[in-house]
Amino acid sequence: MAKYRSVDFSIQTAAEIMQKQFTDFTREDLYIGIPATVVGVKDYETQQVVDVKPVINDVYEDENLVQAVTLRSIFVKLQQGGGFSFKLPIAVGDLVTLHYCHRDISTFLDGKGEDQDANISLVADIRDCYVTHGFGTRQVNQKPSLTDLIIEGPETTIVIQPDGTLTTTTKKAIIKADEYEVDAALTTFKQDVIFEKSVTIAVEATIAGKPFTTHTHLASGTPTSPPQ
Repeated sequence: MAKYRSVDFSIQTAAEIMQKQFTDFTREDLYIGIPATVVGVKDYETQQVVDVKPVINDVYEDENLVQAVTLRSIFVKLQQGGGFSFKLPIAVGDLVTLHYCHRDISTFLDGKGEDQDANISLVADIRDCYVTHGFGTRQVNQKPSLTDLIIEGPETTIVIQPDGTLTTTTKKAIIKADEYEVDAALTTFKQDVIFEKSVTIAVEATIAGKPFTTHTHLASGTPTSPPQ
């Protein structure tokens, strides 16, 4: 007697077919946004681009694992406007966010920011994205404050509180200006003060019962004129 194989002749419904097509499309052709890791930074200072690798891999129904590919020379979007810019550093290993566009932006990124005419036959692909700094998890995050604005680096922390208190903690602060003015009701120096050039201090005060108006120091810190 001949032996026959069992064959599944089940027919998918229209709804099942559409669901399968929609799943395939959203997995393989639709790009919105995804966390990624920076893997290369050699062109960041010259072209503002980095190499990134998405941190989420695809697992298909047959349990086949497809590793995310590395995307080269992806543009990093930084804050800029009105003549001011906010330039953040970036490093290999940083978690970032990939934001996808619904148009092909390759020609735009190769230009100088001018308007571009997009060919409607071209669809956005996996490289039509840009990077913004930062991502994290519920377990590994930046420990933000509900009230304070905090700028934090390896050796520096700047905290601005709602009551107007500004606290800077750092190893060394350098201020370069043509003119620097301090207008405060009270200025307190809690450690030594060194003058590298001659400095004339004009104040109105009384010291040991005598009026004090001007005082000049040389770079050595030795006063050249007594209080007057």
